[in-house]
Amino acid sequence: MNLRRKMSLVAFLPLSAGLALLGYVASERIGKAAEVERLSAAAPFAAEINAVIHALQAERGRSVAYASTGGDAAARDALEAQRARTDGVISNFGAFLSDGDFEGKLPEIWPEAAAIAALSGRLAATRDGVDAASMKPAEFVSFYSHEVAAGIEAVYEAIKVIPDHEAAMSMSSFALLLQAMESGGLERA
Repeated sequence: MNLRRKMSLVAFLPLSAGLALLGYVASERIGKAAEVERLSAAAPFAAEINAVIHALQAERGRSVAYASTGGDAAARDALEAQRARTDGVISNFGAFLSDGDFEGKLPEIWPEAAAIAALSGRLAATRDGVDAASMKPAEFVSFYSHEVAAGIEAVYEAIKVIPDHEAAMSMSSFALLLQAMESGGLERA
């Protein structure tokens, strides 16, 4: 073997090892970037879902107050104002999902998120039942409670896809707080 080939071989081996190491480091960094992207989608999702849950809980309470007063004008006005707030929150949630490729970032929880975004359609029949007094309070409380439970479950699903253990634990605490608040809200309703 001539000297030129020996020199090429000597240079090639460290260069190959360096490129392999560079590839490994790059893949690690890409993996970390993907984890950060998933976390950056899950955390705002939890905040947005919290707003939806809170609005539904408030609307449930206002609906019970309206039904228990027999259609009192002040209770009606409070209910209508809360419905407008709930509609705004649901609209904001839908906008949040459509901005920034949420489905692509967290496809595992897309079905739950899309179902919550489509809540307005399901709310209409319940609202009509409350307004016409054709639904018993237990029926519409059950509807709202089911939707709130679906929102809390969506938070738990988001926790499952968070790659960072500490962030997942913090979000678990948040989900437990949501659940405790719902239990208290059900007692009031």
